[in-house]
Amino acid sequence: MYKDWFSLRDLPFRLSPDPDFIYFGEQHAEAFAHMRYGVDEGSGFVAVTGEVGSGKTTLVRALMRDLRDAGNLAWAYIFNPVLSPVELLQTINAELGLPSRSRSKKELTELLNEFLINQKADGGNTVIIVDEAQNLDPVVLEQLRLLSNLETETEKLIHIVLVGQPELRGLLARPDLRQLAQRITVRWHLEPLDREQLGEYMAKRLRVAGGDKATALFDEQAMDVLYDFSGGIPRLINILAHRSLLVAWTRGCRSVGQDETVAARAELHEVRTPLRAVPPMGWGARLSVAAGVATAAAGVAFLLVWSVDDYPGPAGPPAAPVARNLPSLDSLPDMPGTTVVSEARAASSATPVGQVAPVVASLGGTSSGGGLSQRGDTRSADVLLRRLGKQPVFDGAVAAMSELFKAWGRRPVTPDESRVPSLDLDSQAEDRGLRYLSGNMTVALLRVVDLPLIVELDPGNGGQVRYVLLRGMDRERVLLDLGGSLLVGRSAFEEAWNGRGHLLWKDRESLVRSIGPGSGGPEVMRLQALLARSGHFDGAVNGIYDDALKESVRAFQSASGLSPNGVVDPLTQVVLYNADTSRKRPGLGEAMRAALSAGGLS
Repeated sequence: MYKDWFSLRDLPFRLSPDPDFIYFGEQHAEAFAHMRYGVDEGSGFVAVTGEVGSGKTTLVRALMRDLRDAGNLAWAYIFNPVLSPVELLQTINAELGLPSRSRSKKELTELLNEFLINQKADGGNTVIIVDEAQNLDPVVLEQLRLLSNLETETEKLIHIVLVGQPELRGLLARPDLRQLAQRITVRWHLEPLDREQLGEYMAKRLRVAGGDKATALFDEQAMDVLYDFSGGIPRLINILAHRSLLVAWTRGCRSVGQDETVAARAELHEVRTPLRAVPPMGWGARLSVAAGVATAAAGVAFLLVWSVDDYPGPAGPPAAPVARNLPSLDSLPDMPGTTVVSEARAASSATPVGQVAPVVASLGGTSSGGGLSQRGDTRSADVLLRRLGKQPVFDGAVAAMSELFKAWGRRPVTPDESRVPSLDLDSQAEDRGLRYLSGNMTVALLRVVDLPLIVELDPGNGGQVRYVLLRGMDRERVLLDLGGSLLVGRSAFEEAWNGRGHLLWKDRESLVRSIGPGSGGPEVMRLQALLARSGHFDGAVNGIYDDALKESVRAFQSASGLSPNGVVDPLTQVVLYNADTSRKRPGLGEAMRAALSAGGLS
């Protein structure tokens, strides 16, 4: 494309983690030094964290290049840490050239221990590098801690470096991982580049790609725009710098000024969507049979971490992720221990008809007992599609996220959080003390979870999916937030909905991820107490996930309309928390009643 035009040998701002382009400013040089210390001298774990796009993987690649020239040093690189404990051992052994097909942890550990002893006897070291370590399941982290116990009388046989996003710090702060946290002797967090460092970063990449003359391709005003857009995050710098060079090339400019960078930023703003690549699911999520594992699809919003893909409903085969083919809401049994049913009935039957009639009339329908006629549904679908067509994709998603946070009493999306090319609802939720769950859902499942959520709606005519807050719902109607509250018939909603939803919830008991057979400890005790309060467990609160507890979980899941697999996955946790009516939370039925009572719907 523009390489020849600007006399470049290579693309200076490509996103691949090429160590030739690494910028060793103060932050990255310190992080690299910490990792080298962990490899050469460390007696415990090294943890390096940084924001998405801050250059962590490039640092890892630079470290690996150094390790290749380090002589008698063996290392294993784990780039996909979504593994079970056995799979982790198999991967480590395979990376070190050891037999790795066994399913026995004892056998795999003995093979590894023998290798480590021989390696140390030869004067060598062994290191394990785990990238994207925030995706490690706590059970796997505990397995790594046990591996760190392999030692002689005087020194460790293995060194472990964990590299991950800021969520890794929260994971390591869990009470049940305190033994591991105590063994982390070196920690470092990568901060974004400041304005001066951005100039040095740009100069380094341009010099590698085209020589000293190339460093003058961007003027200072262009650099200011780059910094304002990126906030000092290297990946965002690369994205805008690459687009700016394209704009300059198409305009026939030999350098990049403020005008070209502003134009490139505008283009990125137009095409940016809440699209994020979906990381592999945590090992704990594999335990969930009803939920399954989510797969990324084009147009999926936000960073998907926990998924409720293809939820089958209370019985029958899995529902297709197409809204019009979903099971009827009326087929779902009432949920014991919740107020969902009474709220929905109050909204549809107790509300005076005269109060709802103006709303229905504005959609072109007629009121009959609080419901909408088929003709009303058809007309309301037209209104919904028109409103969706006017909704900006990215800004609409930001607005929906802000309203969802406010529904939980949390601060809305900040300007810094909204200026990036893709949104990260998972990390933003964690910053606000909430957890995130997403995936393919059904109307029946919406009623089970009874929480406000962001839904993906198709505006028709091949338009890009819109991200809209679903604030309330009863058996006949759905309350959406589209620059104001909009009440539509359920069939109109189902026609527009692609079946995907994004919800937030409060993990009050810090259960975290999936709990199933083989789990134990404080998390299981808290689970037992929750089940006891819901009336589904009368055994001893002893922290043991035995057959009796599994049957209690299955009974709760069956009574709640969930697939009774006996595993307390995030979806089951949401419904379990909902069963505790003593705790205040936002609800779809409650919001519908409040909106109908207040009026002002369009």
